[in-house]
Parts: sequence; C-alpha cells; structure tokens
Amino acid sequence: MADSIKNYSKEIAEEVSELMDEMGSLPQAFTRYVIEKMSEKANLGEGEACYAAIRNDNNNNVLGEINGYSVSLSGETVTLFYAIYEPQDDEIYAVSADQYKKAINRLQGYYNAAVAGRCNEMEPSADDYKICKYIYENEEDITNVRLFVLTNGSIKRGLKTPGQRISDKLVTFDSWDINLLCSNMHSAIDHMSVDIDLLDDGDFKYSIPFIEYQTPTENYKTYIAMLPGEFLYRLYERYNTDLLQANVRFFKGKKGCNKGIFETLKECPHRFLAYNNGLTATAKEVLTEYNEDKKTGVLKYIENFQILNGGQTTASIYYAKKENPSVDLSEVYVQMKLVVLQDNIEEFHPLITKYSNTQTKVTASDYGSNNPFNHRLQELSRTTKAPDATHSGKISYWYYERVTGQYDQDLSRQATKADKDKFKIENPIQQKFDKCVLGKVYTAWKQRPDISINGPQKCYQSFIKENKDILPDNIFFEDFVAMLIIYRFMEKKNPVFLAYHQVKAQLTIYTLAMLYYVTNGKLSLYKIWKNQGLSDNLKNFINNLSQQLYAKLSEAQPNGTTFRDYCKSQKTWEATKKFVLTLDLKSIANDMKEEGEDEKRKQVSSESKLESIEQPSRKAQSALSKEKNSAALFKRIQNINDEDWHKIKLLVNRICDKEEANAVKKVAMQKDKSKLPYKKLVVVCNVLDRINEKFKETIGREF
Repeated sequence: MADSIKNYSKEIAEEVSELMDEMGSLPQAFTRYVIEKMSEKANLGEGEACYAAIRNDNNNNVLGEINGYSVSLSGETVTLFYAIYEPQDDEIYAVSADQYKKAINRLQGYYNAAVAGRCNEMEPSADDYKICKYIYENEEDITNVRLFVLTNGSIKRGLKTPGQRISDKLVTFDSWDINLLCSNMHSAIDHMSVDIDLLDDGDFKYSIPFIEYQTPTENYKTYIAMLPGEFLYRLYERYNTDLLQANVRFFKGKKGCNKGIFETLKECPHRFLAYNNGLTATAKEVLTEYNEDKKTGVLKYIENFQILNGGQTTASIYYAKKENPSVDLSEVYVQMKLVVLQDNIEEFHPLITKYSNTQTKVTASDYGSNNPFNHRLQELSRTTKAPDATHSGKISYWYYERVTGQYDQDLSRQATKADKDKFKIENPIQQKFDKCVLGKVYTAWKQRPDISINGPQKCYQSFIKENKDILPDNIFFEDFVAMLIIYRFMEKKNPVFLAYHQVKAQLTIYTLAMLYYVTNGKLSLYKIWKNQGLSDNLKNFINNLSQQLYAKLSEAQPNGTTFRDYCKSQKTWEATKKFVLTLDLKSIANDMKEEGEDEKRKQVSSESKLESIEQPSRKAQSALSKEKNSAALFKRIQNINDEDWHKIKLLVNRICDKEEANAVKKVAMQKDKSKLPYKKLVVVCNVLDRINEKFKETIGREF
C-alpha cells in the first residue's frame, strides 16, 4: 500500500507540473487536478479551481483564502477548497497541526467574508466573484457548507475538525489527503468513500450499540445495530445520494412503500421500528469498542459506508423531516445489518442487494444497473446532444435512466423553477428511456422478437448477458436512439397500430424486427438520428408492413393459442421471415444507407476516440487546445512591434480592469516573449481582439 501511495504521489506531481503554466502555481494546479479527477465520485457539481484571498483593509492581513469551489446541482451545498501542496521526494510528508489549523481558518474566514457581502467591493471580473456573490445572495437557502483541505501530504485522523451547526446550517470540515485520494482514485467503485466518525464528529456523536456475528468460513463480519432516526436524517443531509451509489435505484418520492413511511413518521413515529424492515449496508472497515463478552459493543468509526437496501427508508426520513419540521425523530429507530467487506466489495454488492432487498420491489433489470455497459451508456446519453433537426436552437438529450427513479432525482436537484424548466427542456420526458426499453427494442432489431415479447425483465436479462462485456460507443448510442424513434412511432398514437390495440405490443415488436429483415439491414439509422424522426415515405412503409404482418400472423395462428403466446415462439419468428409480402422498397430508397456510410462513421468515431483517449475531461480539451493554438497565438504576438505595443498599453486601460491591464502591460514590456505560458498568450490575444473590435476604425488597422 505504501508503495502504491508513493507511486501515485509521483503521478500527481507529473500531472500538476503539466498544469503549472496554465494555473500559475502548484497549489492551483493541484486543486484543478483533484477537482477534475474527483468531482464525479464526490458528487461535487460544477467545480472550479480559482485562487482568491480576502484581506483586511487596514493591515492587509489575509482574512480568508480559497483555491477552488463548487456548488451542488440543488444549490443547497457550497464546497470551498484550500490546497496544501509541497514538492516531495520518496517520503510522504505529514501535514502539521499548524498547517491544518491555518487552512481551516482561511476557509472559514472566506465564507464569513462572503456572507458579509465582500462581493460588493470586488470587480465582477475577479475569478471568485461568482462564488462570493452566490454565497452572499443565497446564504439563507444554503443548508450545507463543506470546507475541504486538499493535500498531497498525509493528515492524521486526530487533526480533523468536528462538524458543527451554525443557525441550523450544517458546516463540515474534511480533507482529501494523499491516502484518501489514492484509495478512491484507484478504486473500481464509482463513488467517494463515505467515512463516518462516531467519536469526534459533532454531527454524528451517537452511541450506536451492536451485536457481532462472524462466520468461520467467509472473510466478512456482520453487525446488527440500532440507528437513531436523527442520525439517519443528518447522514442523508450531509452525504445525500453518495450513500446510495451502490444502490440499484435512487429515491422514488412519496410512492408505494415510501408513502407509508411518511405517514408513520408523521402519525406514529414510535411504531417505526415495528413497521420498517430496516437497512442493509456495507463498509470496508469499522472501529469498535467491545464489551466484556467480545460480541457486543459500540460502533466508533465506519469506513466506506454504503446503503444497499433501505435507501428509500433513509431518504424518506430526511424528506419527511425537511418538509415537516414538527416530525419527531427522537422516537424513531431503524434496525441495520452492516456487512464489513474488506475484499471483493464490487462482487458482493449486487449479490447482497439481490438477496436482501424485500422492501420496495427490485426488478431483475435493476440488478444490472451498475455494470460498465450501463455506466458508459449513461455517460453517452448525458454528453451526446440530439441533432437540432427543426433548427429551433434548443439543446436536448436522450436521457438514459440507468437507475430507477434517477430522472426524478436529477430533476429534484435543480435549485430553482427556472433550473427545473431548463432541465425538462434539455431532457424532455418523451426522450427518456430505461433498461427495459433498451433491451426490448435492441433485441427485436437484432432479430429476436420472440425474446422481446417474453416480458421486460427476461428480455433485459437476455440482453445484458449478451452485451455486458462490451462498452457502447457513440455509433451504438445514435443507432439505438434511431431504433427507439421507429419503435415509438409505432407505439405512440399511431392510428394503424391503435386499430390492433389488443395485439399492439406484439405487432409493434414484430414489425420492428421485420423492418430490419426486409431491408436487409440497409435502413440508415444514422439518417433517422440526424433527422430525429422518420420520413413520410418510411412511415407509410412501416404502416403497410404492419398491416400485412398482422394479416399473415393471424392467418397462421393456431386455434386455441393467443396471439401473444404464438409470437413468443422462435418457430413463429422463423416462419414469419418466410412470409411473402408486397412491399415497395423503392419508396424508401432515400431512407437507405449511402455507399460507405458505415465505414465513414467508424472512421469519424475512431478519430474522435484518438483525440480524447484516456482523458475525456476538460484537462484533455485544454491540452489539445494548447497544442493546436499556442503556435498561432505566439506568432500573432511576435508580429507586434514596439510602437504597436505602446499603443496597446494605452488602450488596455480603456477596456480592461486593473488586473488584466497590468498583465498585458507586463507582457508588452517583456523583451523575450518566447517563453510566455499558454494562459498569458490567451489573455493577451483576447484583449487584442477586444481592442480591434472597439478601436479598429480609430487606429486604422488590426493588431
């Protein structure tokens, strides 16, 4: 472990060194690196690396200081970062108590100054103006303030500062040191470790008794514990869905069993323990204080805590209390089974979920939600913009709901009504699809409609069994959306298909499969994707195909057999492919693939992969941009003579703030400009563009 940390430290040093020129300092480069690497796992929302120091006007002492910030999607959580970064050799340095105390004081000082309205004294162009103003204007709505110390050194657990509450606002102090960064960065688990300190953290100072059981044949321990309702409320308040990342679904709101949970909490909280099935959770490690019997004791620390079953219970407790503060949680207790797994966590999680989940029904499709295929498809659905076929100027996506209830959860995270409206515009409900639809449509298109008709769960299980080891790319995603567009044309309010309402589900699937078969797989899914719809000729062709299919299938259907059961047979599908149908393929000639279409798409996709290989982040984009643009920017600056630089120094004062003007003037006075960092090249050239735009006619030419 020590060697892996040292190796990772060297890896960080290399990455930070590459970012140095762009970010201006090692702490800033390190902050940028951490935010980019950890934002998704830590559920940060939009994170930014920016240096800011707030000073006392009288003596110029630093009152507050940050190296970066983030605001959660809901807008309720603000995170401020302070970086302690030191170049090191082979040994990992230990962060001193004074260093840690200084960091915490600087973070607190910045937040307090922001609340006091320091943004009113700042230039809007300042890097931290946005966050400073946000804190000032939204202080009442911010419920959670997270103050993070980032370091490439090691922080002893004893240095950590307990969380506290200020005017019912949760203020937490935490740190990501080299040990935590290394363990999370190289973990296959796609969430940040949730570590609960029951000894020192003021918000979680609860005495939680347990009974331990350890099987002699397996490398795990099981603890049965009783959790106070207030503890679970505070837990969800701080960590939110970070607690549920290994869960197969997010919070579903006041539906099904959750409705009963809300009612119990409101009407008879003292009966909650009797009515509720409790939680099943996992941890990597626990610290305990045992009684004399060595079987019972009190939990002190839980590392990498994850709720596998009971996420609905936990979230319901939180939202019930938040919506109705009069809810009394003092009488609420929840039984927990805590399984401590030091090894094979990724293997155990889905199995524990599968065999223990008895509260809200979990379908077979839910169990596969965490595999790499589904994660990659989710990523594609969030980053692949649908073509603007109507030229409306609107951006939209096809939203893949990897986990049941995910769409509603993402919608609820939006801070304002305007944000919610924007989310619904960019992710329209009619462009949402889930795993069951994915399995059903794709399986039918790939010539197994008999399986598609067998029920959504069986169909999905079959689909994921066939595809779990592949990672979908943009071609897969675009093609599937095109299949879905065809399917939904038939499924939604099509008068031809509505006429067969009793057999519509089976006829739709068979028509989809036959469309591929009669066109010999030559129908251009890419054209459907680009147009985000079907041509009139293709619509007429599909309707004609379905009518003939129904007539032939009905004629061949044996007496005493339902249409559905008949279509479920593979023999039926094989017989269907032999039907003689009267179809005008020439009518859809424009809907067929162009010559070499598949090869061209593969080539474009390959080139795109090469550009983004290993680094699909802003860092990669930045590096690529540097490579392409720095030479051109430098050439532009080289062509400016001394006389022009003199004019530029005079003009910058009229269009730039003081800081930006000084930066340009320093460059102007610098004799050797060959070693200018990329960031300064960009700043200067942007200023030149603004000068050209405003003073072109006055000076008679452009710089």
